[in-house]
Amino acid sequence: MLLAPLGALAIPEPQGRKRPPPGKSTTPDRATVVKPPPCRALVPAPRSQLTERRFDDFARDLLVRKSLTDAFRYVSASYKNNNPSVGDGPGAAIDALAPAWPNIQFSNIHTAFRGNTGWLSYTASGQGQIVDRFKWKSGCIVEHWDQGESFPNCNSATCKEL
Repeated sequence: MLLAPLGALAIPEPQGRKRPPPGKSTTPDRATVVKPPPCRALVPAPRSQLTERRFDDFARDLLVRKSLTDAFRYVSASYKNNNPSVGDGPGAAIDALAPAWPNIQFSNIHTAFRGNTGWLSYTASGQGQIVDRFKWKSGCIVEHWDQGESFPNCNSATCKEL
C-alpha cells in the first residue's frame, strides 16, 4: 500500500452495518477518489526542516483526516512502491487503498523524520501495528516500503505523536 499493508484491505465489515442494495456502495471506489496531480519537485530542493513539515502534513492527511486526495499531493509521479502487491505510481496506490480506506480506524500514530526519510508507525483496525517508510526527494515522496520495516529509536524531541 502506499501506506499500510494491503492486508488492511481485507478488513471485515463491522457488525450491525446495513449492506447497501446490490449495485450500490457506501465506500469510495477508484472512480470516486479524486486523484490529485503528482507532486512537483521543489527547486531548489527544500531543507530537511521543510521536508519534515511536508511529511507531517502528509501523515495527518493520510491517517488522521483520512484524505487520500490531500495525502497524495505529496507523492511524485515517479513514486516506487516496494510492496509487491501494488504497482508503482500514485494512481496504483490510490486504486488499491480507496475501497477500504474509509472503514479503517487508525490509532497510536507516530512519526519520525531523519535526513530524507520519514516513518509512520500506527495501529490499523484488523491489522495491528504497521510501520511505513518513505523516501523524500525535492519535497516529494519518491519511494515507499511497508514490509518488515522498523520504527527508529527516538524520543519526544525526535518523534511526534499525531
